[in-house]
Amino acid sequence: MWIVRAARRAGDSGGEALQSLPVPKALGWIVLGLIVLALGSRVLVENAVVVARGLGVSEAIIGLTIIAAGTSMPELATSAVGAWRGQSDIAMGNVIGSNIFNLLFVMGLAACIHPITGVAVRGVDSVFFVLTAAWLWWAAWTGRTVGRGEGAGCLVIYAAYLLLMWPRS
Repeated sequence: MWIVRAARRAGDSGGEALQSLPVPKALGWIVLGLIVLALGSRVLVENAVVVARGLGVSEAIIGLTIIAAGTSMPELATSAVGAWRGQSDIAMGNVIGSNIFNLLFVMGLAACIHPITGVAVRGVDSVFFVLTAAWLWWAAWTGRTVGRGEGAGCLVIYAAYLLLMWPRS
């Protein structure tokens, strides 16, 4: 919040305000933000899992939906703010970068710790992932605008994915 107020006072988009913030104070805000983020994500995921188990939803669906959504909340917040400010590069880059990081670094590190078996992931999961990734790649490559219609389409596709997964529980 301090950065937002300082940027408004400075009359810019935040660049001057960020430069005037002392490094130790900036590091303190980063650490505090990471702590709050970790605690908030933990509370969200743990309680969502309790609700899902109470409804009889399988571990696979919990992992593919609730845990994934809970751990993606920071990306949602960053992309939403970027989109709101008209910084589409931030919104698109954040989503793509996060997925690349999760696929390569997180999966790679987890597999180095203990081998991972893809039992929970089925063909429908891969098909949705590949088609969605291909569509986003095409939109980025051609410079096509991902507008409200496309955004609504993404939400409909995700709802269809959830409906296809539900019988598996």
